[in-house]
Amino acid sequence: MGIEWLLNISIVHWSQRSKKKIIFPQQVLVGFWYDSPHNVEVQVMQNLKRVFFLGCALTIGACASGGSSGSMGDGSGGEPVIPEGTDNMVPLSHLSGPDGVAFGALHVKNGIAYACTGNNGMQVSTANSAGELKLKEAKAEFEMSMGCRDVTSAPDGTVFVSGQKTEGGSWIGALKGVPSNGAAKLSGVVTVEGAIVEEMVATKTHLFAALGDKGLKIYGRNDGQLAEVGSISAGLNTAMGVAFWKENQIVIANGLDGLVIVDYSDPSAPVITDTHGVYGTARRVKVVGDLAYVASVNVGVGTYDLNSKNAKPRIASWPTHGSSLALDVSDDGYLYVANWEDLVVFDISDPYALDFLGSDSLKTTDGSSPHVVDVSAAGNVVFVAEWTSIWGYIYVDGRTAPDIRLSKASLNFGFVKSNYKGKGLLVDNLGTEDLVISSIASNNPEFEIDPLELTVKAGDTGFIEVKFTVVNPEEESKGTMSLVTNDPDEGNVDIPLYANIFDGVQVGGPFKQDPDLVYTELKTGNEITVKQKHHGSVVLLAYYATW
Repeated sequence: MGIEWLLNISIVHWSQRSKKKIIFPQQVLVGFWYDSPHNVEVQVMQNLKRVFFLGCALTIGACASGGSSGSMGDGSGGEPVIPEGTDNMVPLSHLSGPDGVAFGALHVKNGIAYACTGNNGMQVSTANSAGELKLKEAKAEFEMSMGCRDVTSAPDGTVFVSGQKTEGGSWIGALKGVPSNGAAKLSGVVTVEGAIVEEMVATKTHLFAALGDKGLKIYGRNDGQLAEVGSISAGLNTAMGVAFWKENQIVIANGLDGLVIVDYSDPSAPVITDTHGVYGTARRVKVVGDLAYVASVNVGVGTYDLNSKNAKPRIASWPTHGSSLALDVSDDGYLYVANWEDLVVFDISDPYALDFLGSDSLKTTDGSSPHVVDVSAAGNVVFVAEWTSIWGYIYVDGRTAPDIRLSKASLNFGFVKSNYKGKGLLVDNLGTEDLVISSIASNNPEFEIDPLELTVKAGDTGFIEVKFTVVNPEEESKGTMSLVTNDPDEGNVDIPLYANIFDGVQVGGPFKQDPDLVYTELKTGNEITVKQKHHGSVVLLAYYATW
């Protein structure tokens, strides 16, 4: 195969307002990675071949998982057993997924944790009040190999699951009991044509599904069966999240268009009664009283007063160091956020303050960077979905410790053909005590480090400079910068260093020949489009190729 590179890389921001599309000529390969769930659409004319993530091992992990389960609880339920230590973010247990499986949506109900794993179905475990996870079903598959995307429950305990259909569109159904013997049996399955179910909530009588640019659908529940009774799409351009508010009212996280209040007093004719602007992209929403806590991806988390008449009624905010994807509130009043790079917790006892308490970078089973995608609170414990594992966590008040957070998980200098190139790494101390980095070292002399030790006060930011000097421009250069710190759960931190390396990793099969750019995702087995999967800022690298 011969390759002729196109020397331009474009950063594309898609929004429903601009309706912008990127059109590629024939015989083009597209490589991309993403950093925030907005909406992206790429249109192809013909003959696109493969899907790659560029720098998969550097930017989004090694695209694989595996391992076994572990626990730090006593196995008996009841109150969590808190290990001794100084860190206030305490892991209680963890449970790894099968090789090649990525965890997605997670929901805990009545002591059972339901974790979606794409076309692999669902992993099911017990999840007790002590935060302990024990595996029940590693791979519970659905009928007709339908993949799992979201899971929720109703007040009566009924668990609903949604997923993507192989031929396109989505499905929603109710679980017939807890999955067992490798099977997850469903009842009342309905098809959602031409749409992806982003999130669901349910009452004793109805189920509500946010469907992205298809708006909201309402299904009636009757003797285990679901039937569509109403829908609304006008004014809902990107319905990504949904939460209950007052009687017969729900709040929709509507992407770049903020929050939308829908009255469903008549489920057959839901109406929009109010809208609120937000900062960033409203992806998920959790309502407590009259306050909406919104996960706004790369903007972070905001608290909004739903009774306010202000255009953007934000009363508190927190700027993320990662990408805020999902959130939930525990019974003891802590707000937990799945922040892509880590798990973050806030005290929300003061409505006008999001009091940051701490964060934890979850350990992965394959040594890659963590990718925290969902949280589900149960009592005072929160259960967390990371691509390679699910975890039980609790916040312990009164402990003090430093908490290191790096601006980048790795440093890639790109292609450097002569002289040298420098890059910087910001070191935040998100904890309550001085962060002492007693040693900063590189195992490759081509990468020079300055300084060799560093102290960062609580709440401050330090800086590490790395200079790459070219020895042989025709050879790949790799190294590791190692930090020794007094952070109780990140005492040794390794940052991969790269130069003159192309690390493309194929993550998708051949494209189908249609304008939606459909491909089969190798990690999950789902058929998906670039728009559906990679919502947001996307870096596209195109090159011509011949066979």
